Amino acid sequence: MINMEKKKQLPVYEMYFDEQDSKTGDFGVFTVSLVDKPAIIAEYMVFDKSGKHHFKFQVTNQEKRIVTGAVMIPGMPIYRNDEKRGEFYVVASKDTVQLAAMDFMKNGLTKSVNMMHESNLIPEGVFIFESWVIDRQRGTQEPVGFKQCPEGTWFMSMKIDNQEVWDEFIKTGMLRGFSIEGNFKMKEQPSQDIAVLEALEDILGNRNK
Repeated sequence: MINMEKKKQLPVYEMYFDEQDSKTGDFGVFTVSLVDKPAIIAEYMVFDKSGKHHFKFQVTNQEKRIVTGAVMIPGMPIYRNDEKRGEFYVVASKDTVQLAAMDFMKNGLTKSVNMMHESNLIPEGVFIFESWVIDRQRGTQEPVGFKQCPEGTWFMSMKIDNQEVWDEFIKTGMLRGFSIEGNFKMKEQPSQDIAVLEALEDILGNRNK
């Protein structure tokens, strides 16, 4: 965890694109990766055939092989460090998350899955079968266990039909969440108090303890 004082001093960039950008096919989310440390802190849940979820990956013999979790959380600061900008945070608005979720499904990317952001680790038999954004006015809700996530959070579920991936990476808890790969425009945000976002990060980070 980054020192809190340092964290408050880091620049914050908004990642975004618009509908015109989406028509080019150059912007948006292109792949969802199964990872050990999700950038948005939130780990996914594993479900068995009874419908029960298991935060710590205790999976019964009646396996459903479904993992469900958050993909993008609007306003959630995500730490980045690159050669161009150094250390900074990125955030996305509700509108950007909504557009990214729509584009992902419109472009038929439900099999665009890898592990640990390695393009050569594309698991056979792993696919996205559910994708939705929290919009309580329309009646789309967060899954049980994710009530701390704000309006506009993008969720998805994956079916894991690959025996090796399920046994060695999901059941063992080696991979614990989702992380996106994509391309966004960036604009620096003015200094802001991120105390509320830090509190959200703490909640998400402690949920599975």
